[in-house]
Amino acid sequence: MSSAGPPGPGTRDLVTLIPGAIRNDPLESATTLQDHYGDVVKFPYHPSIGGSGYLVCHPDDIRTVLQTDQTKFRAHDTRAREDFKVVMGDGLVTSDGDHWLRQTRMITPMFRRHSVERFCRLFVDEARRAVAELEPGDEFELLRECKRIAMRIIGQALFSTDLEAREADVYEALTTLREGFKRRNYAPVAAPLWMPTPENRRIHDAREVLSTVAEELIAERRDDPEAEDDLLALLLTAEDRVTGETMTDEEIRDEVVTFIVAGHTTIAAALTWAWYLLASNPAAHRRLHDSVRDVDLDSPSLETMGELGEATRVVEETMRLYPSVPLIGRETKEPVELGGYTVAEGSTIVISPYLTHRDDRFWHCPGAFDPDRFRDERDPDRHEFAYFPFSAGAHMCTGREFAMLELPLVLSAVVAERRWTFADDTVPDVGPDFSVNLEPDTEIRMRVDEWT
Repeated sequence: MSSAGPPGPGTRDLVTLIPGAIRNDPLESATTLQDHYGDVVKFPYHPSIGGSGYLVCHPDDIRTVLQTDQTKFRAHDTRAREDFKVVMGDGLVTSDGDHWLRQTRMITPMFRRHSVERFCRLFVDEARRAVAELEPGDEFELLRECKRIAMRIIGQALFSTDLEAREADVYEALTTLREGFKRRNYAPVAAPLWMPTPENRRIHDAREVLSTVAEELIAERRDDPEAEDDLLALLLTAEDRVTGETMTDEEIRDEVVTFIVAGHTTIAAALTWAWYLLASNPAAHRRLHDSVRDVDLDSPSLETMGELGEATRVVEETMRLYPSVPLIGRETKEPVELGGYTVAEGSTIVISPYLTHRDDRFWHCPGAFDPDRFRDERDPDRHEFAYFPFSAGAHMCTGREFAMLELPLVLSAVVAERRWTFADDTVPDVGPDFSVNLEPDTEIRMRVDEWT
């Protein structure tokens, strides 16, 4: 164990790293740090953290943080996390400690694989609805269309209702929050959200839109004696198996807003990246079409997923290249050994699925799109924590099973009927843009074609 501490840039070296942060590109900064200094890097400053920290890249150490020694870490109170709490309150994404544990006990059973199976038909129906609304030859912006599909699905799954009447307001609110949080997260100095600056007023107005939608739908459901068996119904009746407590209306509202924000943005981004990668790789796109065109999707179930192996591999490879949350922060509760160095109590730890998923020590040609990586017979010796798009351990994403049914089914239902390709028949130059989650940094214009 080294007593010298991990390597990292000095004050003068920051000249080459700060521009990336100022350009809202923390992934470029993180990549540069790993390339220069290795698997455990001490960095003296990043605006989103508000101080120094350690970038940790090797799967051995990631396993330590997320699994084997996870009790030695807590969620790190970054500026971004505090901003999210303003919007999502004490929902699962932003809470910690006893409250998080209590909410987890009540919510996790709702998202077990057999529990979310009933939504499989919904996933297919909404995908087919999107197909029916676009004729061959039509052009559209990819991320916007994927957000519309994801919004409709989360509306039906949560409330058994079409959010179309509220869709424009919710979309505008989420866009405002993303842009505002991005500017705040990477600014050297940001005014506290309680200060009435123009930016902060826009953020609070957007939060109010989401809270109002959630409160209205909760009130409508409480007044409905014929309540549907959806996620909102489960939230209203959930009991903590330890204490027997149920959720307050405020807690239900926070979880509903969390589901809308997290369930909508992450799914939409993953669908967008999947179609971008498929359109960029016509052979893989054709292979997916051939694999799903004869699958009966009229009554989809868990059994159906056994026939959608190619679609599942496309999703897994998409999330390798473009994980929804590419940087994860933790704080040490006591001294911890990482990479042969002792990291002190109270230290900020940053791990990155984006970096580790693209590390050529663990992945052959890591920048290439190759769904076959996830066939059972490929790379059996790959490190367990070389791939963690949903995090891991106690804080693994609660919606993992929901997403891993939704994404392959939506892709399959669309690709079986139509070929979505680039509008000008050339692959656009698209990079990752990280704020609330990882989205393309430019619009992607698509065209609807028929398969020939």
